[in-house]
Amino acid sequence: MPNGYYFVSHTIEQQTVFFAGFDRSYDQISMQFNIHRRSTYFIRLINWPGSILILLTLTIFFLPPTASERIIYGNYF
Repeated sequence: MPNGYYFVSHTIEQQTVFFAGFDRSYDQISMQFNIHRRSTYFIRLINWPGSILILLTLTIFFLPPTASERIIYGNYF
């Protein structure tokens, strides 16, 4: 899974357009792309690392100040 989006569908329309004040016609091309986002990708990319950091912060907070583990966990930030 290279990214969090995937291509659903597309539409391409060509129209001949006349502008006021001009004698000739112009071609207008309209393209519409439908792209769907994979929400599980963003949950894994953003929420999991954030949750782990919150867990480590709470672990450091609840350890007593004299605990040597507090220094070890605190060095990872």
